[in-house]
Amino acid sequence: MIDKDLGHALSFFKDQDGTLSRGRKYFQDTREPFSITLAGEKLYVLCSPHDVTAAYRNSTTLTYDLVIRDLLEAFGVSHSGVDKLYRKPTDDEPAFQPKGSITISQNKSVGHLKGEFYHYQLYPGEQFDFIQARFLKIIDTAMRPANFTSHFVVSSTPQVTKVSLHKWCQHVLVTAGTTAFFGETLLQMYPDLLQNFVDFDDYNWMVWYKWPDATLMRTPKAKVLKTLEEYLALPKEKRSGVAWIIETMEDSQRNLGMNESDIAAVVMTLLWVINTNTYKMAFWILSYMLFSPVVYDRIRSETNSAILPDGSIDLSRLMSESPHLDSLWMEVMRLTNSSAAVRTVMQPTPIGNKMLRPGHKVMSPFRQLHFNEDVFGKSANQCDPDRFFNNSALAKDPSYRPFGGGSTFCPGRFIARQEVFIFVALAVHRFGIELATPTGANGGMQTFPQLESKKPTTGIMSPQAGEDLLVTVRQISKA
Repeated sequence: MIDKDLGHALSFFKDQDGTLSRGRKYFQDTREPFSITLAGEKLYVLCSPHDVTAAYRNSTTLTYDLVIRDLLEAFGVSHSGVDKLYRKPTDDEPAFQPKGSITISQNKSVGHLKGEFYHYQLYPGEQFDFIQARFLKIIDTAMRPANFTSHFVVSSTPQVTKVSLHKWCQHVLVTAGTTAFFGETLLQMYPDLLQNFVDFDDYNWMVWYKWPDATLMRTPKAKVLKTLEEYLALPKEKRSGVAWIIETMEDSQRNLGMNESDIAAVVMTLLWVINTNTYKMAFWILSYMLFSPVVYDRIRSETNSAILPDGSIDLSRLMSESPHLDSLWMEVMRLTNSSAAVRTVMQPTPIGNKMLRPGHKVMSPFRQLHFNEDVFGKSANQCDPDRFFNNSALAKDPSYRPFGGGSTFCPGRFIARQEVFIFVALAVHRFGIELATPTGANGGMQTFPQLESKKPTTGIMSPQAGEDLLVTVRQISKA
């Protein structure tokens, strides 16, 4: 029975993917569009790769603008601040021109220019090289035993260190992402930002879905916003090392006359995008490697040529000559990505055999594509580390959408891949890593972590509570 007010909301928020799968199967698994009702609002669901591609290509009657405006307000940007971001400049207004060699569109709002800013920073080029070098240096430094911290170390002896794998990935990569884009000052002045961000990230889905009882999300979010507002109020000379995109987003908003709290909220969306997925990807890749010695040895062997005599990384070789690591990266994204593309229907829009009506939203949930047995075979529900190695065409199949598509195709996909590859390569070459032997009365062999698949996650899924792995780390390289 469907509650006339809540509709499918209770089922959806208890098990998003399960609810959508049941809806697809209810309609004989034809993958035709169907709709569910969430708290009185109709939501169209697309499960066919053909329909999802059509939705991405349609920027006329399907729009992302209203979705991102809602998200910005949920993050804390005022309604008037969002209006300023998306107000198209008049012909007689002086055009904003960011620093650098970029030539930007002159007739777009700052909200729409953000995509151009992302591309300039995160696509291969001068600004990308800057961030790439930053990540390499920061992760290299963090992956030395002398720099291990109590954030992830459980116990230590002169010979071996026991660590939480999830917290190790989390601490190193969130620190790296924050420092690479904001410079060293932010975490030096506000060391609690790291934990506050992680606490927020655990419940970030409540922002997307405007969850009413969201104290677990709102409390850390308020702390992060306060920190960023204080940081952005500092003179620029005290915030050295800031990446181009952070400075440009700040300058463009000040040019619009936005207030400090609105600027901080927009910058927080950048902090979240930078950090929310990479540490989870590193955790899942290393988890699969640790539970498959063959895969572990194969990836360690193929990445050996990228390790230089001084222990540093030849990044070009690592990224171009690691086909099995690349295959596992793509397979883990397929299995763990719970993102969805969402658009607002502006005009009657035919997709499949349905007519989508204006005023409703349409969702393309990636997991419904990624577990399509017609594309990925009968083993679609299992991890096959060599799936993409054996069939490279799968990476370009329209049923494989780990980074979305269309105008919202994730611009951070290049740097995210590099970040994770650096972490994994340094982990397996500097250290001998093994699953720790459990101790205590309830000790037993550690089992593979279970995905937090019930929670309506907005990116890479975390392991369920209590499903972390404890690993022993022995240094095998002095570099």
